Amino acid sequence: MLRDLAVLLILIAFIPLIFQRPWTGVLALAVFDYLNPHEYVPGFMNSFPTSKLLFVVTVLATVIAIASKRLTLRWVLPDWRPGLMVALAGWFYITSQDSVAPPFVWPMFEHVIKSLLVIALTLFLIDTREKALALIAVIALSFSLVAIKGGYWAFMTGFQDRVYGPPGSAYADNNHFAVASMMTLPLLILLFREVRSRALQVLLVVSMAACLTATLSSWSRGGLVTLTVTLVLLLLFNRRKMLALPVLLVPVAAYLLLPGKWSERMQSMVDPESSAAGRLAIWRLGLDYMKEDPWTGSGFQGWLYVGDRGGSLRDWHSAYIEILAEHGIIGLAIWGALLVGSIGSLLWLTWQTRQGRGPDWINNYSSMLAVSLIAYATGALTVGISYWPVYFQLILVSAILHCLASARLIGNAQKTNSLPALNS
Repeated sequence: MLRDLAVLLILIAFIPLIFQRPWTGVLALAVFDYLNPHEYVPGFMNSFPTSKLLFVVTVLATVIAIASKRLTLRWVLPDWRPGLMVALAGWFYITSQDSVAPPFVWPMFEHVIKSLLVIALTLFLIDTREKALALIAVIALSFSLVAIKGGYWAFMTGFQDRVYGPPGSAYADNNHFAVASMMTLPLLILLFREVRSRALQVLLVVSMAACLTATLSSWSRGGLVTLTVTLVLLLLFNRRKMLALPVLLVPVAAYLLLPGKWSERMQSMVDPESSAAGRLAIWRLGLDYMKEDPWTGSGFQGWLYVGDRGGSLRDWHSAYIEILAEHGIIGLAIWGALLVGSIGSLLWLTWQTRQGRGPDWINNYSSMLAVSLIAYATGALTVGISYWPVYFQLILVSAILHCLASARLIGNAQKTNSLPALNS
């Protein structure tokens, strides 16, 4: 009961803050979507519609602020990503209309569209460098708190138990949380470079170590691959590579503490008789079905139909196969353009700033966001995470960064730290 009251008080505390500053509603929604605190309590707050309430409050506060001229909406739509995201949502509707299993499709369609509507608030309310940093901090620290909790539990149990993500969330599964932890690691490094408080920097270093430990102790083979790719990229993007060595020692130390069964599980990635064979089977079923219906696919949750028909009733275990089989070639093209295009845009910004054409903060944001999205792209090879809200939100943060950076790169001092207004 006390834990329920604590979560309720946190929720209530956000409401007046949102009415005073509507953009904090985006932060509140991120806390309750990524940390998912209400799922840790056993009472009435467990089923309370926190996200719905916060969304309504944020929209209402925004309308009131605009009407009273306390708020001017900012313009991000000239960037290509919001339009492409709208196109993806429209394509999801088309593929749902032509789905093979409507009873399973429409609930998932509704869930994904609601997530996109919530994330769309990011476009209009996160319009400055400071607000973008605050949102990144909330995302990173939300996952970090769970990683710290999981890493502590893993250490206390001798790394015998697997670490899982926030219960009841899209990141609850051990494989999913391993990828989320690796997406969080570069965001923590971004924050470490931006903050000046020694106490906060210590907290961030602890969080980095927790994310590495949580990934290893999740016993996720895909997580191990994602961890390897992420660490290599962080070394490449870090100008002061010696400073990264203390963080790199964490996975080495954890590896030495991990039991022999962990090593056996990791080695099974190359064993044709292991569960990897099951994943290859469902991937083949997905590719075979794509040949039958290459344009619209099966619709959401298509694995329930395709897998049952092929005698392998299991999830796709790959975001790429998931999108291709469920939404066809067009769906994969739009979804892939968002991912690859955003990574390319961020790497271009990184290159521009390293050529002396922009300030260091743009390089910090762009390089670490790029590594985070590459971590997602790597994890997506073996985990069905196509519709993750955090992925779409980081795509929109990339769009905002591009608009902020473009103003700075062309030397417009009046638009250095904020986006142009809708009426400008």
